[in-house]
Amino acid sequence: MSQHPITGIEIAGCGLALPSRSVSNFELINEKGYNSSDEWLRTKVGIASRYYSEWDETSPSRTLASKAAQEALRMAGLSKPYEIDVLRVGTWTSDMKTPGTANDVNSELGLKAGKVSDQNAACASFVYSINDTFNDFKVDDDIKTGLVIGTDILSRHTDFNDRDTAMLFGDGAGAVLLKRNENRPDAGLVAWHYETDSDLIPALYVDQNSGYIKMIGNLVLQKVVPLCVEVGSIVLKKAYENMKIEKDDIGMFILHQANIRIINMIAKRLNIPLEKMAITIDRHANTSSSSIPMALTEMVTDGKVKRGDPIMMLGFGAGVTVAGSVLIF
Repeated sequence: MSQHPITGIEIAGCGLALPSRSVSNFELINEKGYNSSDEWLRTKVGIASRYYSEWDETSPSRTLASKAAQEALRMAGLSKPYEIDVLRVGTWTSDMKTPGTANDVNSELGLKAGKVSDQNAACASFVYSINDTFNDFKVDDDIKTGLVIGTDILSRHTDFNDRDTAMLFGDGAGAVLLKRNENRPDAGLVAWHYETDSDLIPALYVDQNSGYIKMIGNLVLQKVVPLCVEVGSIVLKKAYENMKIEKDDIGMFILHQANIRIINMIAKRLNIPLEKMAITIDRHANTSSSSIPMALTEMVTDGKVKRGDPIMMLGFGAGVTVAGSVLIF
């Protein structure tokens, strides 16, 4: 099925937010008495530290999401009263069962967005959310601005008695502000693709009773990488078909920060230079929906992503669900 790029819409701003408490591998291993080491976590998983929300915080998802959103709004040059038409939040760790985090942020920041919703596609939620928001612009000319947030508080769903998962996750939020801009007909969503293998649900899920993350690490590694390579290949092919953007034209590849081995394996199979792969897992660990927008924000802040640059996003996680897109920043 053919696609038509959704252009004239730019990422006008982006931002991230992290809890104040950074926990190093040494601290976590010593505190919990795990049979592991800092060296193993750094070399095999890519993690040196992660951030945890304090347990006495009543609404950590709303707090981080709102802070990230404010950073994105500030970069975009917007000030109160904010005029936001669409607000979509990728998350599976809302502070309440319902309504979702998007409603919380809408109220917290006084956005008064009309279309407000949460998107739960696990670690692929942000890519789903940004692709869907671009499509909102496509079908409704009245939409001028869209705020897309990825936020997850994984420390609340981590079983610290399970060493195999306890050291992998952290908390955080990232946001982007989409804005219609007729002066930038090049900017926007170039290509997108999704794949899901629901037979792999047992590989990674959150137990309904305990609320804890359950994972079969080797199965995730074996099955997710081929699916990511497939989606990545299709998205790159569509980017060329749609706007003649070749793989070498893409400035940065921003993948979900789940495991450094997964990132390196995907890079190798897609023949992508490692210097073009965004890496933030070392400081943030796996933050699910927020890892991609947080990584994008860091790449922009560091000058590695500039206006007009094509970028590729690839989210993957429980489901097993994979979502990819190529955008022009």
